[in-house]
Amino acid sequence: MLMYGSYIPNNIDSSTLIFNLASFSETPLPKLQFLIPPIPHSSSYEFDMAYANYLMSNDNAFVELYSLMMELEKGNDIFLLLSNFDWTENIIESLYKFIQQRYGYQGIKISGEEDYDHFKDMIFDFDPNYGIYNLDCDRERYSILVEKNRIANGGEVWTMV
Repeated sequence: MLMYGSYIPNNIDSSTLIFNLASFSETPLPKLQFLIPPIPHSSSYEFDMAYANYLMSNDNAFVELYSLMMELEKGNDIFLLLSNFDWTENIIESLYKFIQQRYGYQGIKISGEEDYDHFKDMIFDFDPNYGIYNLDCDRERYSILVEKNRIANGGEVWTMV
């Protein structure tokens, strides 16, 4: 399950992966720095299109996004921590629209303990009609980018024996 909110519910499952997407709090949570675009934020169709283009054309943003999708594919729950500002709502809405349209995966806004209790037992999955296909295509690109980065940073090249 992919969730987001401005605070982490006390009753959240301990196995849930929690990431700081746009919270100003100083937490030891891993920060998703590339999912915040360097473009003006708004709640318009033009922003949604610009953000989708950013996610697919910026290798770092794509790797962060696909890392989240891989965790969801493995069956892990993810919670994205936000701030309470309108601009973070605009970004998360565009991100969720992109994930829904590309992978057919639904996300949930968690506003309190009751929301988490209500949704925690529901099953969320990728749309088999187009979501799995896009996930597979993106997996290949992700693998190439991660391997390219590993080699560029002094990692050994794998060879077939």
